[in-house]
Amino acid sequence: MTYDLLSWLRATIEGDNATAEAATPGPWSYDPTREWYDGDDFVTMTNGQEFVGFGDPSAFRGAVCITGDAGHAPSMRDAVHIARHDPRDVTARCAAELRLIAAHGDGDGHTDDDGPCDTLRLLAYGYRHRPGWQPEWAPR
Repeated sequence: MTYDLLSWLRATIEGDNATAEAATPGPWSYDPTREWYDGDDFVTMTNGQEFVGFGDPSAFRGAVCITGDAGHAPSMRDAVHIARHDPRDVTARCAAELRLIAAHGDGDGHTDDDGPCDTLRLLAYGYRHRPGWQPEWAPR
């Protein structure tokens, strides 16, 4: 069971890393204080909308996504969430998690009669909503 958990977890994290590496490079930022006016340039695209931008926060180069109408509380919360999951942060987190898995080798010595150790179970539990998750991998 440890090998299955390790294989699934490694593939899941590597998939997240690949997705982050393919995304628009950061930094991603969100600034709810920005006001956008009509015009013929970038601001026309985001006029009246909350958005996550990329590039230096003081001079956005473009929008990663628009989350909804400006000042709409759920749109603002979504923009904050998206900006906090900048590809740089995701790739750093993936690298750390993959190093933790590598420290476990093939799982030998990190199992007992009940399967994988708590560290691997806890790490995998964060991905429990992903395809392939097995309930028996849940933390004890």
